[in-house]
Amino acid sequence: MAEQATAPNDKSDIGAPGDNYSNWLKIGKDRIKEREKDYVIKKIHMMQKLAPKSMNDTLVELKLGKYEGTAKYFQISDNDVINKVLNEWDITKLNDWTGPSFDNDDIKWEEYEEEIYKYQDTNKCYINHAFWELILNELWTYSKAISMGKFSDSSD
Repeated sequence: MAEQATAPNDKSDIGAPGDNYSNWLKIGKDRIKEREKDYVIKKIHMMQKLAPKSMNDTLVELKLGKYEGTAKYFQISDNDVINKVLNEWDITKLNDWTGPSFDNDDIKWEEYEEEIYKYQDTNKCYINHAFWELILNELWTYSKAISMGKFSDSSD
């Protein structure tokens, strides 16, 4: 993954916005990606806890006992998931995005930043499939491994 610039904490650190805020556009796109990466990491960690617990709870509820085998949930790396989601942002939304538009030419960084986050929140519905495609595939693989361990015919 390409190195991402860290956006500064205040306007004085980022310099002038440039024509049509062009100097702030890359920083804004990087902020979207940093924020999305944080979301993805949180969702991955939640799924890593939730899926095995849910699977075991279901097996116990069905009176099949806890799974004691070697199948592990989430064999794909966190970075693979993160990279897929961020790449989807680039392809689907960010590559052609020219940034937020303003009627006023005297916009502060905080206002610009607020608009980029609104853009992200409004458009994440076009990106979420990139995350869930990998997660659901991992869940299917994990479920299949458990079912093979629990229900396989010993004569196979």
